Amino acid sequence: MSECLQREAVVAEVHGGQARIEADRPAACGACSARMACGVSVLERTRGNPGLWVENTAGAEVGETVTLEIGSGDLLTGAMLVYLLPLAFMVAAALGADLAFGLPSWLTAISAGIGLIAGFAVARLLLNRCGKDANQVRLKRRNS
Repeated sequence: MSECLQREAVVAEVHGGQARIEADRPAACGACSARMACGVSVLERTRGNPGLWVENTAGAEVGETVTLEIGSGDLLTGAMLVYLLPLAFMVAAALGADLAFGLPSWLTAISAGIGLIAGFAVARLLLNRCGKDANQVRLKRRNS
């Protein structure tokens, strides 16, 4: 079994067999010199912390502190799909437009944008398919 990454979180809401959990960013984020420019920091300031819905296999209740686990391999696979796949689609579309078809630079740029959007769409489809096969984030009661 692959190594698991663990994080403590608090159950904010329970609905049916699902629980919405919220976790504070690590203390290291507060000391980071890039915290004002960080994408995570900007999203939290604009959207708040919406939390994450997971299967409540532990039967946790609102306000309870739980442990979240995700396999390091699952995390790496998800990161590669979200970051590398759209980038690969963008580069392939730009190269195809420029080298294969000899399009002008403004059409090459538009092709790159279309490739990026297509890459995000494919990544989303693949992540949804993987999510149906197995719940990669596991919720466990904290050992007291």
